[in-house]
Amino acid sequence: MVAVLSVCYGTIAHSRTHSPTRPSLDLEGKGALVPTSPSCGPDGLCPGTLTASLTGPPFQQLSLDMSVSVSQTASADSCYITTGIASIGSIANQSQLSFEGELCVTFFTYVLKGTVTTMPVNNCQSVPLMVSAGELIAYGAVHTSGPTPTPGPTPENPIPVNQQGGNAGAIISIIGSTGQIPAPCPSP
Repeated sequence: MVAVLSVCYGTIAHSRTHSPTRPSLDLEGKGALVPTSPSCGPDGLCPGTLTASLTGPPFQQLSLDMSVSVSQTASADSCYITTGIASIGSIANQSQLSFEGELCVTFFTYVLKGTVTTMPVNNCQSVPLMVSAGELIAYGAVHTSGPTPTPGPTPENPIPVNQQGGNAGAIISIIGSTGQIPAPCPSP
């Protein structure tokens, strides 16, 4: 029996920066997910904040400070329903960012993942609205060890407490599309 191995080398190199199908929303950077209270509210929602310094199109530089609400009750796979909201952009061109997804926690790591959408705050304008939709993923450590180890999440609030003070220990990406939709208000 004879076997033949054939190896083909491509002559065209595709890179992420030169691909015609590159996402128009492609932000990445570092940040921190921290609880803003040690316990959840009577409504069963646990408050926290995701802060991040992100770079990439279409915003180039973006500081994200998103308030999150995490359900106190976990699913069978240790994931918690999570929502979030933030204001992004300049004062003159401000947009509202909304997040819907889940926070999944293991003993060592957490993943915050879900859908983000952006919509300008001023919906009544004469030009089309610039909107975005994509997927946000934040991946970080649940607790740290060392001379001053930090504890993991508690039943009182499942958001990891490892990054109090906003130390940027999580990697964060938002990938999706940006486009224009007609302004929803009638023309004068």
